[in-house]
Amino acid sequence: MTEPKNILIIDSEKEDLQAYANALHKEGYEVATIGSGKQALELAGLGGLPDLAVIQVCLPDISGLKVAQELQSLGGL
Repeated sequence: MTEPKNILIIDSEKEDLQAYANALHKEGYEVATIGSGKQALELAGLGGLPDLAVIQVCLPDISGLKVAQELQSLGGL
């Protein structure tokens, strides 16, 4: 398995998004951040599938587990 290059972080807390993104950028990863599950699924539907997703389980709009399942069914992760 190859190391992920593009990481998508899905979290409703802006401070957490920034902290995760900063830490991963320092390690050389390309990071995209999104604040809701629905936005993540819209991006994925447009062909924006990441190599790896870090997903908050309790998102306010849709379950993080549901987002993970949908991303996986689209061929990502």
